[in-house]
Amino acid sequence: MKKVADKSLEEKYGEKFVIHGVWEGSQEMFFADCSPEDNPEIVFRADIRKNGDGVVADEYAQGVVAKEIDALFQNSGLSVRI
Repeated sequence: MKKVADKSLEEKYGEKFVIHGVWEGSQEMFFADCSPEDNPEIVFRADIRKNGDGVVADEYAQGVVAKEIDALFQNSGLSVRI
């Protein structure tokens, strides 16, 4: 399943990914925790079709935006309390 996830994400985004772990989702798909190879600080979940037909959904864009927001706060000296 890791190879299917890596191939599916690479086809979608045109870059390499590290697949940290995978687990069953349903008969048709599985879930994977992933990071772009060149930016391991971004970790996101992807829903992948088991038959290799691609990515159903993923949170890569949200991970990139969250990292950029974090960098803005770090550079500004502001802090966020949750």
